[in-house]
Amino acid sequence: MVPDLLHVSLPLVELRRLALSRNLPTTHLISNKEFFSSVAFVAGGWVLCMML
Repeated sequence: MVPDLLHVSLPLVELRRLALSRNLPTTHLISNKEFFSSVAFVAGGWVLCMML
């Protein structure tokens, strides 16, 4: 459980630090296309695992 939380939280912390160093909002670092394609990839993998 703890490693799963670290795998989610540490990249978010790194993105926030990168955004602060570039003086940008965090949402401007990742495009909408990248975000939705990664969500679709994870959801597709989840559905595939549910079918197996």
